[in-house]
Amino acid sequence: MTLPSQFARPTSRHTHMFRRRRNGRKAFLIVLIGLLVVSLTVWRLFGSGGDTPAVIYAGGDDLSEQSERQPQRSAADAPRDESNRDVAMRSALAKQVSPSEVSPAEPRIEMGAPLSQSPRQSEPTTPSTSSSNAASSSQASQSERTSEQESTTREQSRQASTSASRAEQRMRAGMDMLASNRPIEGRQMLTQALNTSGLSNADARRIRQTLTELNERLVFSPEVVPDDPFAFGYTIRPGDALSRLPRAQNVATDWRLIQRINRIQRPQAIRAGQNIKLVTGPFHAVVYKRQYRMDVYMGDGSQRVYVRSFPVGLGEYDSTPVGTFKVRPNSKLINPEWTNPRTGERFLPDDPNNPIGDYWIGLVGVSDGIQDLGGYGIHGTIEPNSIGQQASMGCIRLLDEDVALVYELLVEDHSTIEIVDE
Repeated sequence: MTLPSQFARPTSRHTHMFRRRRNGRKAFLIVLIGLLVVSLTVWRLFGSGGDTPAVIYAGGDDLSEQSERQPQRSAADAPRDESNRDVAMRSALAKQVSPSEVSPAEPRIEMGAPLSQSPRQSEPTTPSTSSSNAASSSQASQSERTSEQESTTREQSRQASTSASRAEQRMRAGMDMLASNRPIEGRQMLTQALNTSGLSNADARRIRQTLTELNERLVFSPEVVPDDPFAFGYTIRPGDALSRLPRAQNVATDWRLIQRINRIQRPQAIRAGQNIKLVTGPFHAVVYKRQYRMDVYMGDGSQRVYVRSFPVGLGEYDSTPVGTFKVRPNSKLINPEWTNPRTGERFLPDDPNNPIGDYWIGLVGVSDGIQDLGGYGIHGTIEPNSIGQQASMGCIRLLDEDVALVYELLVEDHSTIEIVDE
């Protein structure tokens, strides 16, 4: 007899029972997952009641898990969803402040930002308005200064070019006047060219040489050139004395210059009816320290004309003072006695060892700062090699033959000596 347990189970019933048990497990799992999802959602939204924001995910590399926990959303829903999450996060940070009380101007908390960092701290720092204005003002000032310097340089260059052109034009005009036998006008024009800034050194030397040769005729010869404003002819009268002629004829020259110009051998040898030339003067000197040169002019102001140049020696250690001097009254001496102010050594007249030579022209300062200077003068030297050097005690040294002529050109009460640092 066959027992019931030995009967084969119907296949359909067995399958039905297995399916019922499997469906029950699925339902249980679905309910459990649903509860977990709800719990996780509530925990995310409201947190645990503390100050920590409800956002758990703070970035990482496991993007697949993030996508599984977060539902897919469309591009249209993203702004609204982001706004809701921001409101919740601000609510948690504001300690249970309701979303309606949160100001719309409050900064958003971006996902993935460090929890300990404030959103304001993560913003880039920008320079203050005052700093920007100061920098802009500084750059503008620097630009203006640079522009001014460039403008000044251009203007100086333009002026130098203009002066050089003017000097060259005057030199050519003066040379043309001399070539056309107009020596008086030519001398005046060449003197203006010589005193025009921008003249090259070579042209200046050429003009000085040309005028020196010209003045051997116009100044230092008995010839009286027509229309010469600085010379005129004179006929000796009975009772005239050569030493008294300058004062009598109101000319600012030394009588020895009249003797030199007219080739008079002895002052007493003049006779009535003799025709001689007188020059009016006055003569002035300009000493250029850096060039060790003395230029002598005749006349005053814009009418003065160049006469001649002389090489000079100056004070040791640059001790020759700069300024304007005049010939000290009653100071012109021939064959002078001299005492060395440093050593007290005394040199008598006619002493061949007298360091100042045979001529002395005392100077007195007239420009500011040198009125009280004393002891300076123009003199000769027994050391011709010192010309062109700083070797004196501050005085102006000349060669013996040069100082004799300068002694005759410069006169008291009229002549000025300007010493310049050029």
